[in-house]
Amino acid sequence: MARPGITLDQVSAAADKMVAEGKDPAITTVRDMLGTGSLNTVQRLLVEWRQAQPPKQSQTASLPDYITNPLAAGITKQVAEARAEVEHRLVQAQEEARVLSELGEVLESENATLADQAVVLTSERDRLAGKAEMQEKEILQLQEKVKNLDAATESARLEIATSRLRAESLIENDVARKKEIEKLHEDIARSQESKIAAEQDAAVLRERVASLQQAMAQEVERTLAASISAAEQVKKAEDRANTAAQIAAEQAKKSEDRMEAALSQLRQMQTALDTSRQAESDAKEKLALLRGKMANDLSAKNGEKESGPHDPVAVANPDERTMNEAFGNII
Repeated sequence: MARPGITLDQVSAAADKMVAEGKDPAITTVRDMLGTGSLNTVQRLLVEWRQAQPPKQSQTASLPDYITNPLAAGITKQVAEARAEVEHRLVQAQEEARVLSELGEVLESENATLADQAVVLTSERDRLAGKAEMQEKEILQLQEKVKNLDAATESARLEIATSRLRAESLIENDVARKKEIEKLHEDIARSQESKIAAEQDAAVLRERVASLQQAMAQEVERTLAASISAAEQVKKAEDRANTAAQIAAEQAKKSEDRMEAALSQLRQMQTALDTSRQAESDAKEKLALLRGKMANDLSAKNGEKESGPHDPVAVANPDERTMNEAFGNII
């Protein structure tokens, strides 16, 4: 197929002009005259132009009839045979030239297509190279986020370990408080031998102590539950951190939120521990006050016994008021 702008008329006009100037129209000279077009296209159109040219008439010298007539038949036959052979070979050459010309045009078209594809592939290669560079930067950023997440997880582990130690310390303190309460029970038991009213008040005291023990036990259970819950959350954060390289941006945000929630729970647990310690301190003070008052009551009672006999009802009432005041302070 001829390129746009190259037609048979243009090639024919250029060839006719060269023939008029006494030149042989060749492929390169015709293309140079036109200034455009491929050699294959010019060659094919030039063949078509040659085929359209009328055969040249050769001029022969006049001879006498007695010479030309005997030779005319033989010469005509030989010329016809020679012309048939030449025309046959010319047709073959023209067909071969046409096939070669068409093949050349196909190759030129393929070369142009390949050149366009090369441009597209080069552009795609540059685009992919830029994309690969961006992805490499994103991978480096994700790796940095994973490192930060590992550091935060380790910090949370340390805080959980500290919280567990504090919980264990709280349990030990609770054991000590239980021993003090048991001792108080023994004191109350001894006080019951001396007075029925004191026994009744001691029963109330035992109920108060039991309530305090239950409250303390519930506080310890809540503290331990909060510690275990925080440990479970840290474990979940560790599991999610293992897959952070694949979905780092979204997973890092979720892990940070979970870390913040764990820290908040740890702060709440610290507050609960402080409250428990304050309650323990208050209980100790009240128990000390109770012991002091009971000791004073016993001393006063012993003093009254030494001073002489009194009305049993009158003697019992002051002690009962004193015990009621002591238990009222505890309540």
